[in-house]
Amino acid sequence: MLVLIRPEAEQELYQAASWYEQREVGVGLRFLLSYESALRRVENDPKNLPPHEAASEGRDIRRSNLKRFPYSIIVELCETEAVILAVAHARRRIGYWRNRGSNG
Repeated sequence: MLVLIRPEAEQELYQAASWYEQREVGVGLRFLLSYESALRRVENDPKNLPPHEAASEGRDIRRSNLKRFPYSIIVELCETEAVILAVAHARRRIGYWRNRGSNG
């Protein structure tokens, strides 16, 4: 399945990595590696990811948690693609990404 990332999600990814790197050298890279691992789960078997509890009705929203970091990749499954809507912190602004559609 083709995986696309919304610009807002990409920005969140790099902001979080930068935040971690500013606090301790090397942690930002570890964050990005954890993201890559979670992304592989999205690419390999997106329908096997758990549904996101904050999803609105009628949308197939799943999450892939990052290991060792309190973040998830929030992905909307469509017919031919998976769209990353957010790289979201587990405890901040739950569901803020709901208005981000898969079609832009």
